[in-house]
Amino acid sequence: MSALPGNDDTADITISRNAHTGTVSATPSAMAFRIADALLPQLGFVPAPAALGSFRLTAPRRGSRERAVAAVRALRTMGHRVLTDPEFDTCAAARPGNADEPDVAIGRHPKLGIVAAVADDLPINPAPLLTRTGWQHVPALDLYRAPATDRPEDDGLPAVARATARLRRSRYTVAVQPDLVAAILARKAEPAVQQHRH
Repeated sequence: MSALPGNDDTADITISRNAHTGTVSATPSAMAFRIADALLPQLGFVPAPAALGSFRLTAPRRGSRERAVAAVRALRTMGHRVLTDPEFDTCAAARPGNADEPDVAIGRHPKLGIVAAVADDLPINPAPLLTRTGWQHVPALDLYRAPATDRPEDDGLPAVARATARLRRSRYTVAVQPDLVAAILARKAEPAVQQHRH
């Protein structure tokens, strides 16, 4: 096996073929399991019941090598460290397009409130990371609207903070409108100020 970069101790995910069954499996490290749980299903892997914490490639007889190579390439393009068999090894390829463009941009829309825009042509679409936490897709504008809440004091800032943290843990670049960043930082500082007064 070879890794890019590092070795088995530093790999986020290991993708390999079982010599006896021919099954292609992906095994994330404990630190990367939550990220892998969100990303690997998009790459054609499903949880492997026989190996807790591992995933297996679906339809193993249908172009398994090409699909495994594509998965390795996509994960490495996003910056994940992948240990893999030589037959699946591939150099990391940069995503085409403007390197200065963020993968996800979050800001205010005049009618929809806080929204997120997702860049095109990403190796793995980050949209599920948004929709799983309540962001609603607006097909007409291809935007994702921050989740609504019944609490009047919740102005959408917690949703922005959670989404930004989750996206960055998954190695996406995120740009947030400056006034939202300032408001989130001010909100975080409030408890400390109030506690100091007591």
